[in-house]
Amino acid sequence: MTLRLKSKLTLLFTLLCSLAAMPVAQAATWDFPTDLVGLNFSGAGFAPHVLPGKPGTNYFFPDAGHYRRWAAKGIRVIRFPVIWERLQPTLGQPLDPAYAKLIDQTLDNAKRYRMSVILDLHNYMRYRGQVIGSAAVPYPAYADVLRRIAQRWHEHPALAAYDIMNEPHDAVEQWPVAAQHGIDAVREVDRVRPLLIEGNGWSSSYLWPRYNAKLLGLKDPADNLIYSAHVYFDNDGGGKYLKKDMTDFDPDVGIRRVEPFITWLKQHGKRGHIGEFGVPDNDPRWLAAMDRLLARLRQECIPAMYWAQGRRPGFYQSPGMNRALIFEAHLLGAVLAGSYPFRGVVINCGCTTRAHACDGRGCRYLCLDLDAHHGERDIEERCRRLLALCWRLGLLPVVFSSRSGRGAHVYIFFT
Repeated sequence: MTLRLKSKLTLLFTLLCSLAAMPVAQAATWDFPTDLVGLNFSGAGFAPHVLPGKPGTNYFFPDAGHYRRWAAKGIRVIRFPVIWERLQPTLGQPLDPAYAKLIDQTLDNAKRYRMSVILDLHNYMRYRGQVIGSAAVPYPAYADVLRRIAQRWHEHPALAAYDIMNEPHDAVEQWPVAAQHGIDAVREVDRVRPLLIEGNGWSSSYLWPRYNAKLLGLKDPADNLIYSAHVYFDNDGGGKYLKKDMTDFDPDVGIRRVEPFITWLKQHGKRGHIGEFGVPDNDPRWLAAMDRLLARLRQECIPAMYWAQGRRPGFYQSPGMNRALIFEAHLLGAVLAGSYPFRGVVINCGCTTRAHACDGRGCRYLCLDLDAHHGERDIEERCRRLLALCWRLGLLPVVFSSRSGRGAHVYIFFT
């Protein structure tokens, strides 16, 4: 246990009797989150063909309860896609106040539950169907929106990084030029946070070396670029999983798909990230392949973001494609830690300079027992106040109903 963590736990115990609120200074560093598993919250990017769209009908921003639920399950990092045309209906003009306010609320909710947000411009290297770098969408227009994004949110403590463009495609020549414009624009405002750079070819991890050599020429004055690929296991790697025949299924398909990206990172001394991965729920072999992929990424200390979860159960699913259920039932499935079988919790070990924070030999935790053995009736309120105190101290608690059904156990995991 580190001295810093010991100090925090000592302070926590000192304050437990009163559970009093207290202010805590925000961290001064903005390193990229080390959690090895995160989650995409996809609702705000839905129906991009319906513009501007109606909130609550065509697209959704999760409410505070959604963040509370996933934070309690151990999720600490989310990737949040937004649509350029909704955020900035006219090129070069101010951000739409209503859509921007919803992003404000998103970041505020994340801050409340100690989560970090990767803000993702989910536009495939296009604006209203026109490629960035064309006469209709010149490079300065793309730089303008990223500059405005940074100006609006760079001081928000929940903002972890900028994903400056989702899945560029069919723009091998234009994307490196656009990416440099985007980097320069953000760095005019924010020279601290990481910038995630996706690749041509829909950011495919398998095709990464074929299309993205020119990204090596990108210059960042803050020297804080992270290259972000996507990996799916279906035939075309697009994530739709339309083929049902599993006769020739390879359980190492995920590893094969991600290995070219890993090799590219190693060859060029770059940091990597998987912005999207996901499987359908129609065959358990997909789950085995996903586990093998995550094990391989863990070896290289490459974080991965599951696609996807929306505002409510069933929000992102079609027949055989209940990805939210897969994430909750499998990745958040039965995890044995200590003497209790935990269900529905991510034990996020994280990484530190390519060294794993968890070595696989066990799990250390502190358990606070709030069972109502003597008929207490305010357990829920006491638990809520305890969680708020932990978050203010920078601790990341996970709460469970007790086996008796009359109380709660609050766990704090550490390495």
